[in-house]
Amino acid sequence: MEAREHEPVPMIVYWQRRALGGLVALALVAAVVAGVTAWRNRTATAAQPSAESTPATTQPATTEPTPATQPTPAAEPTPAAEPGPVICDVAQLVLRLSGPARVKAGQHANLVVTFTNVGTHPCRLPLTKETFRLTVTSGTDEIWSSTDCDGWGPDGTADVAAGGTHEWTTTWQRHRSNGCRVVPGDLAAGTYVATATWQGGPSTRHVMLLVW
Repeated sequence: MEAREHEPVPMIVYWQRRALGGLVALALVAAVVAGVTAWRNRTATAAQPSAESTPATTQPATTEPTPATQPTPAAEPTPAAEPGPVICDVAQLVLRLSGPARVKAGQHANLVVTFTNVGTHPCRLPLTKETFRLTVTSGTDEIWSSTDCDGWGPDGTADVAAGGTHEWTTTWQRHRSNGCRVVPGDLAAGTYVATATWQGGPSTRHVMLLVW
């Protein structure tokens, strides 16, 4: 049988061939695009430094500073208490007694006893009935004494610095005492002697003339 020349192609076959050709063209375009994209990606990756070759910047570790330990302040030593003055020695005391030279009837005599520390260190001066006595006498007759009654003499202690003084004053009313009582009436005119004594050691006198 002889082949048919120039036999017309059916319409459906024509369109199938056209569709197949379009698909092939699309596949070629997609392949080209994919190749170009892959080539760009490889180029970009090669241009970037690798993670292994690029040294990582090490950030210094932030740590909270440890507060320096403050040394515990040493307790200040308690200063030793200074010893108080010792009791005055009879050798370091000098007594003076002063008062009026003349005492008229109806008047009083103010007698001042002065204790002077002539030592080189302070001392404590106890003044009580047991340590100090002031008397007024006329001859051998004791007229008045500071130890006859509480409150007539000093009672307490005094600290006397080296070279310092302490004074005690009393008033004699120109009367005789009888125990803890003052006998009314003025004494007769004459010479009377006041005597101050401390611890049976240092003593001093003052002479008064009682007149009318």
